[in-house]
Amino acid sequence: MHEDKACPARADPLILALEAWLLVSVRTRNCLGHLYDPNDPASTLPGVPIEEMRLSDLSRFPGYYLFRIPNMGQLSYCEIAAMMDRYGWNFDGYSIDGSGAPPLAGFGQSLPRYMAKVVKSAEKRRAQFERGLLMKKLYEQDHLSVAAIGERFAVGGAAVSAAIIKTRKLLASRERLPLPAPLLHA
Repeated sequence: MHEDKACPARADPLILALEAWLLVSVRTRNCLGHLYDPNDPASTLPGVPIEEMRLSDLSRFPGYYLFRIPNMGQLSYCEIAAMMDRYGWNFDGYSIDGSGAPPLAGFGQSLPRYMAKVVKSAEKRRAQFERGLLMKKLYEQDHLSVAAIGERFAVGGAAVSAAIIKTRKLLASRERLPLPAPLLHA
């Protein structure tokens, strides 16, 4: 059996799958990937590479540290909350300061707006992926040049090439990292 270095056989690749299936942004994935320095108090799980991290690890880690990840914006927190809830780990079970207040309580009345942004961001990623799929089809099946495809989409040839490469990488990741179904809540 072939073992991919980016996704070890014993690792739970859920976080990488969430990115490949466009459910979390690259920024959120990269913020969760800030895990390499055991002496860094901002690390979520010191010393654990993103490829070996499990989403369930976040549910056991003190919430205070989750909120100290560098460059993690409010939208990324909401993405993580949505994904943890989707897979059965109660994000609101965390407490930022030990007071017992759920972390998303700090958003107050803005929370629905941020959750709507999470949905809108995911829709935008899906639309870009669909556009990349169409460009890839035009290039590979219809044998159009990148310049001709660029004219159709009002972008340069370099942008078309980049979109095709990104689409190929996402398709390869999806093949390697199937997305598990969400847990059903009783």
